Amino acid sequence: MASKETRDLANRGIKLLEEAMERDFGLKPELGAELEFGVYPKDKATFKGNAGNPLGLEYEGKKAGAEKLIFRDSPYISNVYKDGYYELVFHHNQHHGSALVLARAIDAAKNYLSGRKWAGTPDKPSPYDDLIVSFEAHQPLSLPMHPFTSLQINISLCDKAGNNIFHHNTLHNCTPGLRATEPDPLFNELGVSMLQMQEETLLLHAPYEASYVRFTKLDIPSSPASIRLAKDSADNTSSLKYKKAIHPDSSEHLENRLAGSDADPSCVILATLAATYHALKQGQGLVQTDGLFTLKNAPKLPKSLGLIPTHAQAIRNFKEGTLLRGVLNEVSGEEKLGERFCAAVEADLAQPAIEPEAYRR
Repeated sequence: MASKETRDLANRGIKLLEEAMERDFGLKPELGAELEFGVYPKDKATFKGNAGNPLGLEYEGKKAGAEKLIFRDSPYISNVYKDGYYELVFHHNQHHGSALVLARAIDAAKNYLSGRKWAGTPDKPSPYDDLIVSFEAHQPLSLPMHPFTSLQINISLCDKAGNNIFHHNTLHNCTPGLRATEPDPLFNELGVSMLQMQEETLLLHAPYEASYVRFTKLDIPSSPASIRLAKDSADNTSSLKYKKAIHPDSSEHLENRLAGSDADPSCVILATLAATYHALKQGQGLVQTDGLFTLKNAPKLPKSLGLIPTHAQAIRNFKEGTLLRGVLNEVSGEEKLGERFCAAVEADLAQPAIEPEAYRR
């Protein structure tokens, strides 16, 4: 679990990376998120079928049950519940400000959900006396591993006028009103550089040894199986995917699909922004050719780095890595944020491992 020092340094890095992307490349990153977690009735080994909305969360502005998920300045917009898991969807930050607000909102949601009793109200009792809300990919032995346990961070890049660069490329690439099937060339160019950062920062996306169970279950179609670019928008076993959405919905974005919901949101957002900045820096920024935005110097790197390694290898990759450290040092100057953040993460590793199995209420 990330310490307060680690989280504070991650939040500092998020702020500096947002400023650096706007200063160095004239681009403003906009982030959204999807938080998936399992819900289990007490003393039951499985939870099949759509039971409506057992936590009674409000979604899309409508009252869905006995409880509302409301917290100050939240970009939270909707939830989906099916087959024992919830998916909370968070706005892209064009609606709510910086990526720091998104990190705080995800934390607030997890704290809210893990601190409630889900017994319903006298006028609308819950169908269950007690529920387990779990953000862990690895459940206690008495419960199955829930397949849909993840924290997906989505990122778009906007110009100074607020126009989504990916949306511009999509409209240029295909007939408006139709969904393009081929990935944006810019996705491939950014993606191959971002994969290097994903490999180095896997530990931030999957902090516990138990976090790696979700990567090895081949019967779970939504979990990443390797660090690679998606082949198309339906490829959910990749660690990085491109999502297209044609006008009037201009929310095309890259999806960092590597993290579990047991990861610290500030650390995952930091890694996502650092990967994007690294890709832009390596590619020497964007140029517009024949109407399309591409990197000035497109990298020639592999589109796959192979299967996701073990927890022990992820620790070694982080300790020996230079990309994240270098990017954070570059944007922080004399602060040497890269050295300080990496030292804080390694100090967390030195603490006794306490892996919460589930939030029982």
